[in-house]
Amino acid sequence: MVDEAIAVNPDDKRFKSLVGLHCWRPLNKKSIPIIADSVVDKEFGTGALKITPAHDVVDFEVGIRHNLPITDALNPNGTMSKLQVRNLKV
Repeated sequence: MVDEAIAVNPDDKRFKSLVGLHCWRPLNKKSIPIIADSVVDKEFGTGALKITPAHDVVDFEVGIRHNLPITDALNPNGTMSKLQVRNLKV
């Protein structure tokens, strides 16, 4: 529900034609971009990585590099909240 992009390695020929396009996030339907970032290991799994900037450090850094929204779905006490979108400027 808070995935903001799909990232692929810029050198991965399988996905080159998809970079810059959008796909649908299924649960709470939203169009999200397909981006190219060298953090993605094209040999691991499918070679495509969902980016959830509020999830971990790597995703956060990708989100900052690509100006993705940082969507926080947790209250300070760890319970689920209404989705709150914060656009962080660094």
